[in-house]
Amino acid sequence: MRSVEELISAEDSWPSVVTAVADTNGRCVIVPSEDARGECLYSLQVTTRSMLGAMALHCGALLIDHGWVRLFGAGHAGLPSIAAVNSLPLPDRSSPSMLLIGEDVLGGKFAVNGGALPGAAGEVNFWAPDTLAWLSLGMGQGNFVHWMIGGGASALYESLRWPGWEAEVSAVGLDCGLMLFPPPCTVQGRDTSKASRRAVPRNELDQWLASLAAVPEGPVKITVVP
Repeated sequence: MRSVEELISAEDSWPSVVTAVADTNGRCVIVPSEDARGECLYSLQVTTRSMLGAMALHCGALLIDHGWVRLFGAGHAGLPSIAAVNSLPLPDRSSPSMLLIGEDVLGGKFAVNGGALPGAAGEVNFWAPDTLAWLSLGMGQGNFVHWMIGGGASALYESLRWPGWEAEVSAVGLDCGLMLFPPPCTVQGRDTSKASRRAVPRNELDQWLASLAAVPEGPVKITVVP
């Protein structure tokens, strides 16, 4: 395996992220890394020329739109590192069939396709909290990160936001998410402004949405949107 020093590229992708975040006037925030030894980068075995490597080395996480989206880096205070959330390196040193790279406050997930998801290999997929299904976004991770910083989340989540979401989302801990009832994957939950919302531990939110995805009618006895 290559050392951390060997994985640091002269053509590092990180400076472009710093510049882009600075232009958002606080809407996006770089969470500092606590991984002083570069263990996350070492586990991934990719160079910082890639966005994946740059995120793994230079930040704990990247928060988009007041924390609505959390893109993983080396991990920080409730958020796992890219390596930890994907259990890397794998025992046989192979590449994962999907690589989780982020999440949203409603329980959605982002992953790079390694062969198990829709679209071409290397494209970012979105598991949406209102469809409970994977969808390719048609772009690689580098373009995806810059698209999100530049306002892409506004388009992606337009139908899921409610008046005053900014303050509410900012107050949610990084180890938690917002559980909406009725959930946005149901006919009754389409209008999130009318849903009840409470912060719950992230694993609880993930398990609840997984149960809805596995059993369409679900324990809540309401109709899931096709």
